[in-house]
Amino acid sequence: MMRQLFITLLFFFGPALLTIVVRHAVLLLHLMAKRRYHRHHPDIIDITPQTPGRAPRWFVVVAMLIGFGCAWLAWWTLADAPAPATHYEPAHMDANGNIVPGRLVPDE
Repeated sequence: MMRQLFITLLFFFGPALLTIVVRHAVLLLHLMAKRRYHRHHPDIIDITPQTPGRAPRWFVVVAMLIGFGCAWLAWWTLADAPAPATHYEPAHMDANGNIVPGRLVPDE
């Protein structure tokens, strides 16, 4: 139960954080391009007040849809039938002296 909760939260917040990082990277690249452009052109002083911008509504909606989609996919995958019970058989040498690699063996 707790594992499903943690994985669902990870798959919900992970894509949301990733989209925020991508948004900030795009804004940073835009600012770098603007700075490079202004380096070669004369400065124009503009005293018009500007309101601070926030993320567009479409971006918030897309980020939430991606987060909900990933959380649903993680929950759906965890709701499948559990994997068969297995145990790890470590590497060893058989009777002939050959090395047998470690492997997962189904429980009997």
